[in-house]
Amino acid sequence: MVVCQHVQTLAENSLDFIANTLEKALLSDDQANQHSKQFPGETGDIHLSGIYTPHEIHIDDIEYLGGMIFLGKIVAKVELMYEFAIYKSDAFELNPEKFSLAGLNDHYFEAETTDEFQFTAQLEIEFPPLEATHMDVDELKSCLSDPEITVSDINDLEIIRSDQEV
Repeated sequence: MVVCQHVQTLAENSLDFIANTLEKALLSDDQANQHSKQFPGETGDIHLSGIYTPHEIHIDDIEYLGGMIFLGKIVAKVELMYEFAIYKSDAFELNPEKFSLAGLNDHYFEAETTDEFQFTAQLEIEFPPLEATHMDVDELKSCLSDPEITVSDINDLEIIRSDQEV
């Protein structure tokens, strides 16, 4: 328990690094296309095209996985620019101050806007192998100081604030 709290503190002291990692992950090929019934447009498909730095990053549930690996859960907020296809006749109902439109084809516009989203992700914290096999908690904590931190499994992306509604 004490070791997990120490790892949690190390992770919380690395929030700038975690925010940058999240930023890159959200715009990666794996995450840039999202789908939800909550998202605007006919199909609920959006493409993430711009990002501000994630904020209000909370790290919870640090658990020991085995070896020198710990896992945690991230909940964060981020402002994202995104685009989606919308049928031309439906586009006229959009607020022109919130949405910019560009022709996509004879039947659809591409709409672009920015909203605040919340999401979850998995945090993996891995430490180099230890040389010693027997040590007390304080010795162990001093050895756990330079972790490799990775972020994966971004899920539950949802719009939590829209400055101007549709």
